[in-house]
Amino acid sequence: MTSTHRELSVLFHFTSSDGIALIFFRLPRTLEKLVVECWFRKDAVVRVHALARNMPPRLKTLTLRQCGLTAADLGVLDPVWPSILRYVDLLGHKCDRGPIGLLDGLLTLILQGNPLRGETALLASVRCEGKKPARVRSKM
Repeated sequence: MTSTHRELSVLFHFTSSDGIALIFFRLPRTLEKLVVECWFRKDAVVRVHALARNMPPRLKTLTLRQCGLTAADLGVLDPVWPSILRYVDLLGHKCDRGPIGLLDGLLTLILQGNPLRGETALLASVRCEGKKPARVRSKM
């Protein structure tokens, strides 16, 4: 991938963890939008660590849908959320909490289809200096 890419959308079906990790290791630092769907395979930890190590610093929009993420996986991603992230879509995972460490610029957080531990747990885990994101969707 060249360093001028700004958007990347990937739909996985029967891709190995190694193949997905290789894509994440090669993410361009100029990426502003990343959409990843259905990496629902074993060894999600390999993919999560690869994404965390190579999180593009200019990322404004991140969609990870139906990838089987857990709260432990979010724990790997929490320290590396880009400071300019505005939109996070984590639809259809196994997370019982929302991401931690998202900054006050976050406008949309989607957590539908996750077994969250109540609305208070969701709002407590969205750290936006006391402000809620403009839209938070968390219906199951």
